[in-house]
Amino acid sequence: MSWEQDFTDIGCIPPAAPETQTPPYVLSADKVVDAAGSDATTGLSVVEAELRLASYGPNEIAAEKPSSS
Repeated sequence: MSWEQDFTDIGCIPPAAPETQTPPYVLSADKVVDAAGSDATTGLSVVEAELRLASYGPNEIAAEKPSSS
């Protein structure tokens, strides 16, 4: 899944042609936090965090396999 789909799924980026979407990494932190429906000071409510965990799974990066050298 791409960042566009992730952010569209949670309502951060309205569906549009890819060339008109602004990637989150070029936006200010305040705009990204606001678009994510969160608060920079308090974060998500417990209920919202649980809903997102159930919908999207844990926020983790899969570990890379060690190289066989």
